[in-house]
Amino acid sequence: MELHHQWFDGLLMDFHMPDVRGDVLYARAITIQPHLARRTVFLTGDVSDPVRDALTSTGSAVVSKPFEIAELERVVRLVILDKLEPQP
Repeated sequence: MELHHQWFDGLLMDFHMPDVRGDVLYARAITIQPHLARRTVFLTGDVSDPVRDALTSTGSAVVSKPFEIAELERVVRLVILDKLEPQP
C-alpha cells in the first residue's frame, strides 16, 4: 500500500471502488497516517442506508454524485483548512 511509503495530505475517494470499499480503505489509511482521519472526502452516488451509515461513522466529508465541481472544490478547501464541521 502506497500509504506506507508516501505522505498524503488528504484523501479524495469514491465509496465504491473495484477492489475495496472506501470506508475499508479509510480505516486502513488512518492507522498508517492518522492525520487523514480529518482530511478525507468521500464521493458517492449511493444513497442507501448502509452506505450512509458507513460514511457517517467515519465523520468525513461526503460529496454526493452528481456534483458540481464548485461544490467539490468548496468541500475540499474546507477539509484542507480544517474548517469543515463534523458530520452528524
